[in-house]
Amino acid sequence: MTANYTTPSYRNLQDHIGRELAVVPEPCRLVTGAVLVLENLSTPWEHDGVSHFEARLTGPAGQELLPDFYRLRGGGVVFSLHLEPIARDLRFVHYVATLSEAVTHAALEVQLAG
Repeated sequence: MTANYTTPSYRNLQDHIGRELAVVPEPCRLVTGAVLVLENLSTPWEHDGVSHFEARLTGPAGQELLPDFYRLRGGGVVFSLHLEPIARDLRFVHYVATLSEAVTHAALEVQLAG
């Protein structure tokens, strides 16, 4: 499968809400077959011309990921997110990735339309 590497943005992550994202195996990590679900994106907030938002993901409790950058594949798109585990229960580990992007007119239109 050919991968299209992209920078994660509010606009392109919206397309993956509710979908599974596979963690791309890396030689330096012992992560194989891990799959996360992008649960939701927070409402963006702006400070000093930069828009910030959080992506919330959920993965299985038996395959907890350490805080680090991970490449995630959703369909033919691959992007990198810094994941931090924030909560655990018997079945799941919940992660957050905090992202920032410059405020543009296009980004404002997505936020207002969302």
